Amino acid sequence: MDIKAIVIDNIGLSVRTSNALHRAGINTVGEMMEYTEEMLSQIRNMGQKSVEEVLLKIEEYKKYDLEGGIPDQVSQQTLPDMPEDFGAWYETDEGRDFIKNWLIEKKVKTSELELLSAKSFNFLLLNGLDDLDQIIFLSADKLMEIPRMDLSSANEIVKMCRVYLNEHQAEILDDLKKHYEEVAGSREISVGDLIHSLDRHDQILQYIQVNDCEVKSVGFSTRAENILIKNGYNKVSDFIFITMAELKRLKGMGAGSLQEIQTFIDNYLSKHESRIRAFCGGDESAICDEEFVRTLILDAYNRIGFEGLSLREAREKTDIPEQVPDEMLKSVFGKLVANGDLEYVDFRCYRIYPKFADYVAQ
Repeated sequence: MDIKAIVIDNIGLSVRTSNALHRAGINTVGEMMEYTEEMLSQIRNMGQKSVEEVLLKIEEYKKYDLEGGIPDQVSQQTLPDMPEDFGAWYETDEGRDFIKNWLIEKKVKTSELELLSAKSFNFLLLNGLDDLDQIIFLSADKLMEIPRMDLSSANEIVKMCRVYLNEHQAEILDDLKKHYEEVAGSREISVGDLIHSLDRHDQILQYIQVNDCEVKSVGFSTRAENILIKNGYNKVSDFIFITMAELKRLKGMGAGSLQEIQTFIDNYLSKHESRIRAFCGGDESAICDEEFVRTLILDAYNRIGFEGLSLREAREKTDIPEQVPDEMLKSVFGKLVANGDLEYVDFRCYRIYPKFADYVAQ
């Protein structure tokens, strides 16, 4: 087992820390191990507690890597820490958002502020503020903007809102924990993580080799292109599995070229994500789409000229993967005929060239 290829979602990091690392482009243990405390502290949303959490994991996995050991088991993501100070938590953006949504979901009305005076309640009701989420975090100054509101009533409303929150603290925190559990349980592994999954490597490599392209045709800058080719990476399939830590070590690799290559990988995976997932899920036909098949067919006609192709001959004389079903192949041929690119005659399709000069040009 390659310790460095393990995705960070599977090593027991908190959801918050894991998300911060992902946003920084750190997806595997190998990439994480390249970071120092100073580098980690510069990552957005990485507080000191998260930095310390990652440093402990780096130390743990460096030991595994050095001694050749393997963790007894790959742990699941741990949940975010529950608030220690409820009052401080509900003043944070996260706390306020959660509580407002909680009140909306529970359909809590301002009438549930049981100790609120009739005068203050009427101020709210007459101004359409009958849902508690509308006022739960309003300050006295904000409440004073309500027509005819007086300072005494505004302060009373603020106080009764805090009383309500404290009385329902246990219920709110219980639902917060359930929310954390649902989020952690439903988080779908990203396709970027998926390509570093050892048990999916061969499948994804097969997919990428079918949808491969030369580094020279990608559109990289001359510098990035030369760095890849000089290091033996001539096709996308040659470097798609390389971690950022490994790319950094390539001779001549600078920050600009590294970012350029990472952006290409991200865009490539984003473009192919749904089909990669489908292919890994057992749908072999997802290995390529109709546009890709169309390109392969027209490329074949450019090679064979005026010769016609039957469905069987198309499979023999093109690079169409065997996983492509006949239904897709027939559909592509049908659309090419309908668009006037091909003509169907005696069980074969022939390329249509408006002018001989157009054929010569192709």
